[in-house]
Amino acid sequence: MDNLAQKYARKLMWTRRILIVIIVVLVVVFGAAFFKISTESHQVLREAKNVRVCMRLLSIESYGLGSSIYDSTKKNGLAEGMEERIAELSKEDGEVTLTAWNETDNLPQQFTYKKGNYIAVYDASGDKFKTWKIYYQLEVLSYENGED
Repeated sequence: MDNLAQKYARKLMWTRRILIVIIVVLVVVFGAAFFKISTESHQVLREAKNVRVCMRLLSIESYGLGSSIYDSTKKNGLAEGMEERIAELSKEDGEVTLTAWNETDNLPQQFTYKKGNYIAVYDASGDKFKTWKIYYQLEVLSYENGED
């Protein structure tokens, strides 16, 4: 019986060690993923803030010329050539979509900045505060055209 108890104790010891290794590996992997997403989202936020500053500068320039950078008839909400000017001035390569414009102050009220899997959403429609929200897109399923 002592031999059987020793075998059981050894198996239990190895099982505990394997579980500890698995738990440590999972914690490290999830920690690294969280750190990566966190740092990249901060970078996208900085880029979106640069885009907002460029939009404000271009709105001042456009106002002086008697026009606006906002065009509600366009898909991205920007007047002709403004997307290129924003990318040129800000040195950012994300996709900008202007969704609302403040006509009285001649400022962007809402816009989104998309780069990679991240989307930064700016909203200045509140009374006191301007809000920034950063979203991370995670593709769960993808279906292609073709045979089943």
